[in-house]
Amino acid sequence: MAWKHPSRVATRLLTASCLCGSGFATALAQLPQDQAPPQTDRAAVLASDIVVTAQRRAERLVDVPITVTSVNSETLQNAGVTASNALAQVVPAFRLDYNGAFAQPTIRGVSTAVANVGGGSAVGVYTDGFYNASPLTQDFEFLNVSNVQVLKGPQGTLFGRNTTAGAVIVTTSEPQRETAVQAKIDYSSFDTIRGSFYGTTGLGGGLSADLGVLYKYTNGWFTNLTDGNDHVGRGYNFSLRAGLKYEFDESGRSYILARYIHTKLKDPTPMLWSVYQDPDGSYQSAAYAFGIPGALIGTDNRHIATDPGFTPLFRSELDAGQLTAKFDLDFATLTSYTQYRKEKSRQDLEVDNSSIPLFRVAFNNFDKLFTQELLLNSNPGGRLSWVVGAFFMDQKAGQNPFGAMTPVIYPAYDTNIHIKSISGFADATLEATDKLFLTVGARYSVEKDSGYWTCYPAGLAAGFCPASDGPPDHTFKSFTPRAVIRYQLTPQSNVYASVTKGYKAGLLDVNGFKNTGFIKPEKITAFEGGYKLSSGGTRLELSGFYYDYKDLQVSIYVGTSSITTNAASSEVYGGELSLYQALSDTISITGGIAWTHGRYKSYPGAPGNVFDYVVDGRSVLGVPNGGATDGSSDNTPVDASGNRMIRSPDWTGNLGIDGNFDMGGGTLNLNANVYYSSKFYFDAANNNVQKAYTVANLRAAWTDPSDHFTLSAYVNNVTDKAYKAQVLPNGFGTGVSWNPPRVIGVSAAFRY
Repeated sequence: MAWKHPSRVATRLLTASCLCGSGFATALAQLPQDQAPPQTDRAAVLASDIVVTAQRRAERLVDVPITVTSVNSETLQNAGVTASNALAQVVPAFRLDYNGAFAQPTIRGVSTAVANVGGGSAVGVYTDGFYNASPLTQDFEFLNVSNVQVLKGPQGTLFGRNTTAGAVIVTTSEPQRETAVQAKIDYSSFDTIRGSFYGTTGLGGGLSADLGVLYKYTNGWFTNLTDGNDHVGRGYNFSLRAGLKYEFDESGRSYILARYIHTKLKDPTPMLWSVYQDPDGSYQSAAYAFGIPGALIGTDNRHIATDPGFTPLFRSELDAGQLTAKFDLDFATLTSYTQYRKEKSRQDLEVDNSSIPLFRVAFNNFDKLFTQELLLNSNPGGRLSWVVGAFFMDQKAGQNPFGAMTPVIYPAYDTNIHIKSISGFADATLEATDKLFLTVGARYSVEKDSGYWTCYPAGLAAGFCPASDGPPDHTFKSFTPRAVIRYQLTPQSNVYASVTKGYKAGLLDVNGFKNTGFIKPEKITAFEGGYKLSSGGTRLELSGFYYDYKDLQVSIYVGTSSITTNAASSEVYGGELSLYQALSDTISITGGIAWTHGRYKSYPGAPGNVFDYVVDGRSVLGVPNGGATDGSSDNTPVDASGNRMIRSPDWTGNLGIDGNFDMGGGTLNLNANVYYSSKFYFDAANNNVQKAYTVANLRAAWTDPSDHFTLSAYVNNVTDKAYKAQVLPNGFGTGVSWNPPRVIGVSAAFRY
C-alpha cells in the first residue's frame, strides 16, 4: 500500500507531539523509570495495575500502542459519570451529542453527520465484547459496569466496521461463585430518583448467576410556557441484566456465560427544543419572529413552548440475548460471541419549534440485529502473540416517518434496510528482541445492503416519496491493515509508532429519495506516535496523530431536497496528554488535555444553515442586523472547505483530584472533577456555535468502618453552566436542546 505525502505526515505528527509535549520534556527526564517505589499505598496501586483489552487480549495499558483512556467503576462514580453521555467528563477528545434521539459520539473530531436508518455512528460501541450497531441505544445508563475503555483512532483491523473515530469498550461484572450484593438509592434535583441493585452468587456444580436492576425516574427540568407545566421532561429508565455462568473446572479459563438484557426508556429530553433567545445565536422560531398570535419565546434555556395538549416524546425498548463461550485449548483460547438484539423506538416532535400547531412529526423505528464473532487468541508465552477472528452481522432496520399524528399527513412511507456483513482478520506481534516489538494485522470485510421504501398514497400525493421501490442492492468491500513498531525503554515505559486504516460502512440512502445510488464507505488513514509510562504512583501517556479522512458521508442539498452522499474530505491532526499522579498515599490527581485540529479539506454543497431575518414583515436571507431573526434556515448550499469539522473543539481537557481521609472510624472520600471544551460548531457551515465552557462536579462520600455502607452528597455542573446538546435548523425554525443544569443530590449505598 502507498501512503501519500509521507513528508507532510511526518511533519504534522512531529509538530503535534512537540506542541503537546514541550512543556513536559524536563519532567519526563526526571520521572522514575527502572526504580519503582514500594506499592504500599492505594493511589500507587491504582496507577500501576491497569489491564486493558484494546488489542482483543488482556495486556498492561503501558504496553498497548494505542491511545486508550481506561476508567474503572470507582473513578466513574467519584466523577459523577453514571451514563455514556457523561464520559466526556473524564475522557479528553471525546464527546457524545445528538441528532434528535440518535447518539452521535465524536473522538478527535471524527464523527458523523448522518442519522439514516442503518447508518450507524463513527464510534464502535461494545459491551462485554458484543457490538451495538444502533445509534438510538448508544446513550445508556451504566448498570454494574466495572470498566470503560475509550480507544482513540481508527480500529479497522481489530474491531472492524464503523470505528473510524475509535471504539468504546464497556465491561460489566460477571457472575461469581462467592455471594456479593450491592444496592444504591439516589435522590437529586427535579425529583430524580435512581435506584440500582446487583447481586451474584454460586449455585454449585460450576454454576453461578447474577442479576442487575436499575430504575430511574425524573420530573425533568423544563417548563412549558404554553400551559406552565414544569414536569414536561418527566421520564423513566428501567434496565435489567441477568446472567448465568457455567465453568468447566476450577481454573475458570473455560466457561459458558448466557445473558439476558432488557431496557425500557421513556425520555422526551432529546425532543424538547428550547424557545430561549440564545445570545450566542439567533434561535427563535419563525412563528414568533413573524408575530403569529400565540407564539411564545423564552428567557431561559429551560423554557419550551409546545402545542397545547402535545408533549414531545422519545421512548424505546430493547431485548437482547447474549452467549459467550470461552475454551482453553492449551496453545490458544477460543472465544465465541453470539448475540440477538431487538429494539423498537418512537420519536414525537414538533418540527416548527413553536407553540403554534403547524407541523408535527413522528418516527417509528425498529432494529433487529444478529451477530456472531469467533476469536482465537494465542496463550501467553513465546515471542509471538497473535489473534485471528471472524465476524458476521445480519441487521434489519426500518423507519416509518410521520406516523399517525395530526395535523400532518399520515402515514407517508416506510423505509427499510437489510445489511449482511462478514469479515475475517488476523493480527500478530513479534518480540523481535527483548525490547523491540513489531505488529502487523489486517481485516477484509464484505457487506451487502438491500434497501426499499413503501410510499403510501398520502405520501405520494404530497410528494414526500416516489413510486419506485428504492435503490438497487449493493456490495461493499473494505481492506483495513495496520502496522506498529514498539520499543520498550524500560519495563515501565514504551515508545511506539503506528499506521492504521479504518472505515465507516457504506450504505443505501433509503431516506433520500432523489439518491437512487449508494454511498461509499468512509475511509481514514491514521499515523500515530506516542510515549507511555507506568511506574510507582505515575501513569503518563503522550501521543501525536495525523488523519487523512476521505469520502465523508454527509448531507447536501440538491434543489430543496437533502440527500446523503460522499461529498467531503478532511484533515485532522493533534496531540494528547493524560496523567495520573499519586501525590501521597491518600491523594491523587488525574488529568488530560487534547488539541485537535480538524478541518474540511473539501466540502462543496454543504448545508448552509443561513438564518433568515425578518425585515418589514418578510423573511430575507442572511441580512446582518436586518431585524429579528426568524430562526429558520434557508439551507442554501455553501462551500465549507476549510471550515471546522462538526462537534470538533480545538481544545478539551479534564482535571480531577481525589482524596481519602480517616474520619469517624470510617473513610471520607472527597472528589472534584472539571471538564473544559473550547468552542465548536454543530454544522459544517460553522454558523451554529457552542462557545467555550467549563463544567465542574463535586462529591463527598463517607464509608463506615465495616466498608458496607456509604453515604454521599454531590453537585454536578456546580456553576449551572448552560451548554447545548444539539442544534437542528430547518425551514420552520431552529431546534436547540440543552444539557442538564446544576444537579444536587444525595445517595446511600450498601455492599456485602
